[in-house]
Amino acid sequence: SADDSGVARLVHAARDANMNMLRVWGGGRYQVDIFYDLCDAHGLLVWQEAMAACNPYPLTAELVTEFEAEFAHQVRRLAGHPSIALWGGNNEVESSLDGYAAVRREPRRDAADFLV
Repeated sequence: SADDSGVARLVHAARDANMNMLRVWGGGRYQVDIFYDLCDAHGLLVWQEAMAACNPYPLTAELVTEFEAEFAHQVRRLAGHPSIALWGGNNEVESSLDGYAAVRREPRRDAADFLV
């Protein structure tokens, strides 16, 4: 497909530029299978982040359950790829806490979940 050829072009460009790791940013989306297949084939490592970034997420029981299910699914889906070098989560969540009026009004609701 056109998307697959674009992914292939980008992975090949990273390889040709002598990159050794690509980051899948937590504010984006999980990549398509061909991305991981090509990284495996070309020896490129992947820094894979969970899709939670740059926002204060109120950690309600429902949201925690949703995050756990999504992350478990993605870990199972990608577990066989030797290119996955590390998993990360919580990209810039703490730094977003000051930027939202709702958090400033109710800091215990959101910030208390992240700050120790």
